[in-house]
Formats: sequence, structure tokens, C-alpha cells
Amino acid sequence: MELKVKKNCFIMRGLSNHSNIYIYNNYDDTKLFFEKNDQEFLLSIEKLISFFTRPKVVLKLYNENNEIINIGTQKVHFESNTYLKQNNHNYYIFIDSKRNLSLIYNKKPSLNYFYNKDAVYKGASVDNGTVNLNFEFSVKYFKPTTLKASIIVRKTKESRSFNVNNFVVSDLTLNKYKIRASLRLDIEDIQLLIGENNDISNYDFHVYDVFFHFEVNELPLTDLTPKIAFNKSEETIYNDENWINYDNNNMLLVRFYRTFHGYLSFKLSVIPKETYHYYRQNVILNHKPIKKSKPTIVCIEYPSSAQDNGLAFFEYLLKNYSNKYNIYYIIHKNSADLDNLKQYKDNVIFYKTAENLKVLYEADIICHTHTSYYILPFRVNELERELATKKRVFLQHGIIGVRDLRYMYGRKKHERFTDLFVVSSSREKKIITNNYGFSPNEVILTGLPRFDLLIEESKNNKLIINQKKKVLIMPTWRPGLDNLSDEEFKQTNYYKTFTSLINNESIKKLAKLNDVEFMIFMHRNFQKYNHLFNSNFVKILSDIDHNIKDLLYDSSLLITDYSSVALDFAIMRRKVIYYQPDTIMETSLNPSSTMELPGTIVKNEQKLLEELKNFKFDCSIKLSSIYKFNDTKACRRIFKIMKKQFKL
Repeated sequence: MELKVKKNCFIMRGLSNHSNIYIYNNYDDTKLFFEKNDQEFLLSIEKLISFFTRPKVVLKLYNENNEIINIGTQKVHFESNTYLKQNNHNYYIFIDSKRNLSLIYNKKPSLNYFYNKDAVYKGASVDNGTVNLNFEFSVKYFKPTTLKASIIVRKTKESRSFNVNNFVVSDLTLNKYKIRASLRLDIEDIQLLIGENNDISNYDFHVYDVFFHFEVNELPLTDLTPKIAFNKSEETIYNDENWINYDNNNMLLVRFYRTFHGYLSFKLSVIPKETYHYYRQNVILNHKPIKKSKPTIVCIEYPSSAQDNGLAFFEYLLKNYSNKYNIYYIIHKNSADLDNLKQYKDNVIFYKTAENLKVLYEADIICHTHTSYYILPFRVNELERELATKKRVFLQHGIIGVRDLRYMYGRKKHERFTDLFVVSSSREKKIITNNYGFSPNEVILTGLPRFDLLIEESKNNKLIINQKKKVLIMPTWRPGLDNLSDEEFKQTNYYKTFTSLINNESIKKLAKLNDVEFMIFMHRNFQKYNHLFNSNFVKILSDIDHNIKDLLYDSSLLITDYSSVALDFAIMRRKVIYYQPDTIMETSLNPSSTMELPGTIVKNEQKLLEELKNFKFDCSIKLSSIYKFNDTKACRRIFKIMKKQFKL
């Protein structure tokens, strides 16, 4: 079967066994017949325009027996640019997924009609400072003449397009072709992906997803960009470490990996050369067990953070057990929280250093507030295998119950996540054992380490008597909003709600009349939007200059939507107001159905104003549903169970 275009006319050959061919318009129940001229069937664009101008609708071609024409096993040949165009009218004849001859108006045929949906990763290599990503796929009917790859930053949705100049097309069977391709990424390409404002020395949260697209000479196709699969059976075949020189002081790791859904993605890590050389020499080439006289316990939050449960438990361990255990805290050397660790310099390990690697292999127990992967200076199979040998205690970041966090903290088939899961109440333990995949003996009801400090603070400083009253506004974040541009964020109900709140004239008058100081502290994921908030009576606080712990200690009243810090605040027996206008509270985020909140819920600014006239904590609130205990022994309980379970 052959198709060409000449003088604004479709011309088909190779269908001489048919006496008639027509297009059937089922919308109008009309037929348009091709003109037969010897061995050819002809159809002009003028006739098509008179017959059919319904965009994006696919019509079929029929024979004299009123049967859809199926090309079956015929050899297909289209000449270049086989489509009709006149002014704003475009017509395309193509072969659909069932091999039926079809026609579409003002929409390019889908690339999926010609792509066999079988693209698969075939490993990577490094050649003269260039990373080669190899993949292959097959197509039908037409050989690709141009191949491109798109790399999308998953979090920001930013996309970069790269020409794939190195590819080979070979015949497979009739009308089917195999393409073997290699995308070459040099250091300039990768720097474009990283961007100018990314702190390459810190943990890179970005994931890069890989897509591709091809073009053919015969007709234009849609801009569809399929994903590339990564076969599970081949995960261990390919080397996941692709190192190239980044600059004079650093190496760059490009690590391709298989996603949960079976597709190809990669991560980028910039590592000091000193760390890289230690890894090559002491881990890959000449690994020897580290000799030590006592067990090693490592605490970590985010690589840039030291102000949460990790720090509280680290301080407890150092104070009580430094003679029995090697105790370390891992943090980035540029962290704003370094002052919190200045008295523990001998026990602080800087993130991404050679010492970070050494401590990883030395560690027996990892106490983590988020994922334990943050202990890894970079993620590769070798280091992940080592991490899997460690015992882990999940100290948590906050009490679970307000939000469903199974996607982050639930146990998965391929990842056990942790060995001991710290909780604070019977209610929370039930949630974890019923929904998160942990057995009762793995979920330990002890309370969070920082609760020891909160309760101590509440005893030592009851409602900050004789000090100026301070109101802390601390809303939590919303997934997806942290990827918006400034202008997009300003259009959200979230931004409009809190901008309105911090500029409420009645609240401003109350603040002035009662000498109350108001502050707003955005979630770490929203700190980048601080410059968008303005108020002449509410201070906009930066996480560079303030940490959550000190803000909670120093505040008299807390306003939040549903942040878990409200539970910390209530444990100090200080008033919490939940500000939850319907415009920012999705049904799935409404916490009232999952736990008893330690504060009053208000839906508008007027009700909030009324609650602000009284700073007194409601003593009728039952804190036991949040925290079973009322003591300063959470760290002691965690350590006692950890020691027994792990046979320290």
C-alpha cells in the first residue's frame, strides 16, 4: 500500500483489488468516494473540505463491501509529507493501532499509532566526561529521522530538550523497525538541569524523569513524549554509578534508577573529590571492616537541620551514654543550625565528607526524623546495601493523625523504612499498626524526644508571665503549591487567606490596644514566598534567623490551620487556635474526623478575632489523646526499648 500527495490530492496505490474506496462520516451519515484512475485512488482537498471539517475526529476508509480497509500484512510506503494543507485546513491519512486506514482533520496523528510502547533502558556509560544514556524501542511503518529526549524536573516541572544524534535504525520484520539510541549529556547539559540557584553542596531533592520523542519524514506526529521503562530483571545488571568531573573541587554522580512504577529516572549529586577518592579507595577497591571499641549511634534530621527530635535525642545520648557508645550527628557544614551543635564539635560529622562515609560503615543504629537515606552522602546501590544492614529508629517529625503520611512513612515491599516507629499515644499507635504496615512490637509508645524539652519548658516558664504577649501564626504547607511561580502562588486561596489575615484592621487594633506582637512563620517549603507577604503589624519571619523550637518557647498563643506543631504547643499548655476557612481546607485534610484537636476551630477572621481576646489555655482539653505521658522521660523510654530490641 502506497500513499503520496500531489497537487493537493491524496493518491493511493496498491489497493487495486478494491473497486471503490470511500470515507464514511458517521456524524452526518454521508460518504465521500475516491476517484479511481487506473491503479490509483485520488481524493482532492477541495472535496474533503466540502465533506468534513470536524476537528480531531477520526473517520475510517471503507471498500466496496462496506468493510473498513485493513492493511494487514501489506508493505506500507508513504512518501514524504503525505498530508493535505490549504489555508487552515489540514487532512491526514494514517494507519491506526488496529491497522485500519483512517483520516483525521486538523489534528496530527498520534505518535502512539506508530510507536510500539516498548522503550527500555539499556544502561549508561561515561566517555571523555560525557554520560551516555542508552535505550532502545521499536516503531511501525516509518523509520524515525529525528530523535529527541526531554528531561523533566519532577518537582518543578521544568523541562529541557536534548537532540539524540546517536541512533541506529534496523529492520525487524515487515513494517517494523528497531531503534538503538544513546543520549549524550556533557557537563554543560547537566549544569543546565541543575540550574543556577541550586545549592549543589547540599542534598538535592530533585528527581529527573526521562522522556523521548521521534519524528518521521512521511507525516507530522503529535508531540507525545513516552517514558522509558527500566526492567526490574535488569536492575542489577547495569552499573548505577556514572561519575564525571564537575569542577576543580567536585565530582558529579549521575545515578539512573528504576522508579516504583518501573520507569527510568535519575538523580544528580555533587560530591567533594576528597569524599569520592575515599569512596573509591576505601569502599570499592579496598574495603575493610572498621574496628571500634563500642557501638555507634548516628542521629540525623534533614542534612541541613538540627532543631528537632534528632537533636533532642542526640543531646540525651551524649549526656547519659557517651562513655558506652560512639554518638554522632550528621549535618551540612553550611547549615543555619550549626550554633545548636557548637558545644558538640567532636561528635558532629559534616554531610558529604569522607567522615560521613566512614561513619555510615561504622554505624550500628541510625536515629532519623525523616528518611534514613539522609545519612548517605550520595545514593548508589553500594551505600544503600550498607544502609540496609543498620538498625533504624524513626523518631518522627511530629504526631501523625492530621495527615495521611503512608506514602512517606509506610512500610513498602521493597523498603522496610525503619525498625522502631516512635509514637505518642494509643490512638497514634493504632493508626500506624492498622495502616502503615508495622507490627505492634515495632511501634513504640514513648513520646517524641522533644516533648521532654517542651514539658520542661512549660514547668520553668508558665505562659511567659510578665513578658510581652506574642502570637505566632504558623500554617503548614500544601503539596504542589511549593512548585508554583510567585504570580501563580499569589493566585491561590492559601496566599489570599493569610495575606488577608495579616492585614486585618480589627486584629491590628487589638494588637495595638493590648500590646500584642504578631509573627508569621511559613513552613520551610513556603519560605521562598516570604517576600510576597507584607504587613504593617505582623512580622514575617525567616528560617535563616529563627528556628521553630525557640519560636514555640517564646510565643503565648499559636494560630495554625492544622500543623502538627500545634500539638507541641498544647503540651506546653498554651492556647492554640485552628484557623480553617473552607477555602483552604480540602475535605481530605480536615483533621476533626481523625483526632481531637487541642484548640478551638474557627472558620473566619471575625471568629478568630473573638478568640484572640482570651489567651488562657482551656484546661478541659484532654491532652492524653495526643500524648499519653506528662513527664520528661520520652528519650529514656526510647533508649530503653532500643537497647533491648537491638541487644546493645
